Amino acid sequence: MTLKRIRYYIIAFLSGTAVLVIETIGVRILAPYLGAAYVVWVNIIGVILAALAAGYWVGGIVADRTKKLLAPLFFFAAIAVSLIPFARHILPMLGERFGIRVGSLIGSLLLFAPASMILGMVTPYLVKLATEDPDRVGESSGTIFAASTIGSIVATFVTGFLLIPHFST
Repeated sequence: MTLKRIRYYIIAFLSGTAVLVIETIGVRILAPYLGAAYVVWVNIIGVILAALAAGYWVGGIVADRTKKLLAPLFFFAAIAVSLIPFARHILPMLGERFGIRVGSLIGSLLLFAPASMILGMVTPYLVKLATEDPDRVGESSGTIFAASTIGSIVATFVTGFLLIPHFST
């Protein structure tokens, strides 16, 4: 295993971590304005999964066209995440105007879908970069997705048991 491939696995790990941090703190962001009922959770999880699926699809198309997009993907994901606190001001209006079900859906789409979609684009892009031998696409994709999922698992516990209790949202 080359150092370059290890770097790709670390990037996949960090991408998976970022997605689950967004998902875990999502309810904490919406709760003061829309509550923390199961419908809020359902909307956050559903929106993030849909955004990831769209990101996987678009990322696969983009990966076949260029090999110079990894850094811009993380840059745009960072911008999307950094805009979340600024967009929070619309949440009270969403709750008042649309109620908890639709308001939390729209809030999740606006706040969490852009970053999740961009982060979803990273995984197929990494598969393309990590696959040196076309006969080993399965191994490359499996390892990239495993690293991303392990990052998500670590983020779940670290965010839930360390970050939120000690640093708030």
